[in-house]
Amino acid sequence: MTGDATADEGSTHTYSYTVTDPGQDTHTVTTACGTNGAKVTLSDTYNAGTGAGSFKCFFGDGPATTNVTATVTDSDGAADTDNQVVVVTVSNVAPTVTLSASNGLSVNEGTEHTCPADSTVSVQVKDTDDANTNTATQAVHINNVAPVVALSGPNSANP
Repeated sequence: MTGDATADEGSTHTYSYTVTDPGQDTHTVTTACGTNGAKVTLSDTYNAGTGAGSFKCFFGDGPATTNVTATVTDSDGAADTDNQVVVVTVSNVAPTVTLSASNGLSVNEGTEHTCPADSTVSVQVKDTDDANTNTATQAVHINNVAPVVALSGPNSANP
């Protein structure tokens, strides 16, 4: 069986195998992606004429290790006792953070927004595997707003 022995979390990989049998048997192939992988639905292919087959595995959260396997049983009941295995190491990949382009980048003083006093907004995230993301930054301009005065008092006076 051939295929990648390392995979990034969140990726899909293809594993190929070839079945050979000296008899005139038909074959049943069982494939699996292990406890830390998931077989992609309807990804199994097998050509009985050439003996070539393949399947795809999706690897979710890393870091992890999983056994990708292919087992063949012929119509006489004989099975591949070696149970072909590829040990896959799933690497943890740090998430990526992006600040939205629709964020208000020009705001009036005195209005409520959540941002630090230095007018620069930045964010960094850490995933459950302690992997830090990049730091996303946006500069925010704070507009000076002219003061408003309200005068009150009598509008007439005696001389």
